Amino acid sequence: MLRCLYSLCNDESGVDLTAAYEELKDDIVAGFFPIGEDPGGNLILRSTQGDDGDAIYFWDRLGFLANRLGKSRFRITINIEEFHASLHSVVDA
Repeated sequence: MLRCLYSLCNDESGVDLTAAYEELKDDIVAGFFPIGEDPGGNLILRSTQGDDGDAIYFWDRLGFLANRLGKSRFRITINIEEFHASLHSVVDA
């Protein structure tokens, strides 16, 4: 589930990408930057370095999956285009 993707503009329509990065940069591993978040406050990250550059990750910063699986970052897609194509609305039943 995705709560929001950060926007490129700084207005009331959403969370600004630059502001989110500035707020979170000390908590995020080098080579990643936040592009969004889930409803629980976990982050969606974009990789920027190495063979995995451009990949999109889920960061379980609250520890739910990390406690069970022993890791906190999980690759979602190999690039932003694939991530965008995978998004769809969920209708409440």
